[in-house]
Order: sequence, then structure tokens, then C-alpha cells
Amino acid sequence: MPLSLLVPLALAGSGGSWQAISPGGATSCSHGGKYTFFVSPGTVNKLVIELEGGGCCFDAITCATPIYTRSVDAKAELRTLENRGGLGSAVDERNPVKGWTRVFVPYCTGDAHLGNHTAKYGVHHVGRLNAFAALQWAFDHVADPEAVLVTGISAGAVGSYVLAPWAFGHYRRAAHFHLADSYAPVFGKTGYNGGLANWKLADAFDFADIPEIAPGSITEWSPLVNAANTNFSALAFPNATFSAYVSAADTVEEGFYVAEGCGLEGCDWKGAMRDALDAVTAPNFYRFVAPGTTHGVIGGDGVYSKKSKAVGTGQEVTVGGWITDMLAGKQIPNVDCKGQGC
Repeated sequence: MPLSLLVPLALAGSGGSWQAISPGGATSCSHGGKYTFFVSPGTVNKLVIELEGGGCCFDAITCATPIYTRSVDAKAELRTLENRGGLGSAVDERNPVKGWTRVFVPYCTGDAHLGNHTAKYGVHHVGRLNAFAALQWAFDHVADPEAVLVTGISAGAVGSYVLAPWAFGHYRRAAHFHLADSYAPVFGKTGYNGGLANWKLADAFDFADIPEIAPGSITEWSPLVNAANTNFSALAFPNATFSAYVSAADTVEEGFYVAEGCGLEGCDWKGAMRDALDAVTAPNFYRFVAPGTTHGVIGGDGVYSKKSKAVGTGQEVTVGGWITDMLAGKQIPNVDCKGQGC
């Protein structure tokens, strides 16, 4: 579909140059209205695709509540992009993706970027359609990058587990990296089944053009279903690095797990989170579990100070250093505060 360039801006705060792009067509936010995503051309031949967070809803009751973002405020998004630290900064030399081309995918559909359906209660769960428009921009404008990182915070992290293979399957010659920030691969039973019915979630797993992933049957919720899906994708791309950051006492993740109807370990999110991470046995999947309640680390300078201890050695590792090593192709450890008071 044709893409229209709307708002090219130079952002003094970040040192970057961002463009706001409205793809039009069937893209939409949850209650209608224009959808916009943002791109920042880089100085090196590498690409970051970042999926924004912002809650979720999965049926008429939850979608009537204010637990998800319903629109894209382009000016506010640009201000946020201007002032971000961490992996969002274009000037901080500590940033391991400094100079990479960036595609930032806002979120306004309540479906973790995974839906393509208007539910009978009137909400447009078309996040996957919106995300694919942003991906298509990348495919058209970044032809053959040396490396690709697919990441996201919260609901964006949920989407990253599923959308990373779509990017990796297209950019076959690139080094492949994935980082889910602040969402372990676990989802409540009611929310998952609601997503199947009202988002058409199963269609997001239709990797027909990716021969590494054989078409499978996505069934209703079962224990560890999200971990199994993550394991499947990681094993299909054995040279890729898949990873997750989780705060051990993340009350936001815990709250949404309860809102999603729980299921695994009852409503014990901490137990369910541990079970899910342990169930992803692919050797190219890595975890970083840190103490505390922080929800979302990559968009601020706290990423360089947040730390935990490497499994086996007990060596202290910062999230920023861990990500830097990962993107440099170095061997990274699993990092986990379990047994260290968290």
C-alpha cells in the first residue's frame, strides 16, 4: 500500500531526525482514527524495530475499560522519542544501537500488535495490520541490513515474540536479535482465548513464507502455550538470539496476568513467570531477571545501572552491558536474581 510522509522533524533532544508516517489504507486505531508510525534513518547499515506498549483488552468488558491506549498522538509520540534515554538516545555513546535505523511502531489497538479483526463489540483490533505497514516501510527502505533487532516493552514485548520471525524471515542475511522487555512469555487463559476469538490471534502465527516454521495449529490456551510458541520460533532460527528482560516483582505484568484470567500456577504470576522462562529450552534464548518492580528498562538511562547476577558465576551484569554484548555477537549468560533475595 502507498505510504504518505507526514511530518519530517529534526529532534534536538535526541540528536536524531524522525519522520512520522501515516500509511492510510485499512490501518486504524481501536476506535477509528489515523494510525501513524515513526522512522529515523541511521548512519550504519543496521535496523531496530521497536513495538510500543500500552495495555491490552480482549473482550467487550475489558475493552470498555481504560486499560489500553486507544489512539496515536503524533506530537506526544515525537516528544517522547525526543527525550528518551537508553536505547532510545541518538547521542549517548553507551547506546549499542546508536546510529542504527529505527522504526518505532506505536500501539493503539489493544491486541499486542497481533490482531487483524474488528470485534463484534466494535473495537478495531488491527495491530498486526498496523505493524506490518511499518515492517513494509523497513523492507522497502532498508534493503540488506547487517543486523536486525526486534524489541518492545510490555504489550510491545508480547508482540515482539511473534513478529520477530516475520522480520528475520525477510532479512535472511542479517544477524538476528530479539529482546522482549518486561513481558515473560506467559499469558492468562481468558485473555489468550479472547485474543484467539476477537483479535484473530492465530493468524499472526501463519508463517507461510517462512519455511523454517512449519504451519501449525494454534489451539486454545493450555499451560505454557506462550513459552512453547517462543521455543518454536527460537529453534526455527538457531543463529538468532532471543531474549527477555523481566523484573522479578513487576506489578504491571502481575496485574495484567490477573486481568487476563490467570491459569498457570493459579494467579501466582511470579511462579507462572518462572515456569514459562524455564519452559523455553532453546539454547539461543536468554533471560535477564532482575530484582525490583521496574516495568520497561530500554527506554531510559536506568538500563545502564539495572543489574543482576549471572547464573553460574554470580558475576554482576548490567542490562545495558548484557544487550551490548548480545548485539556485538558475544556469548551472553542467563542472568537471574533467583536465590539472591528476589
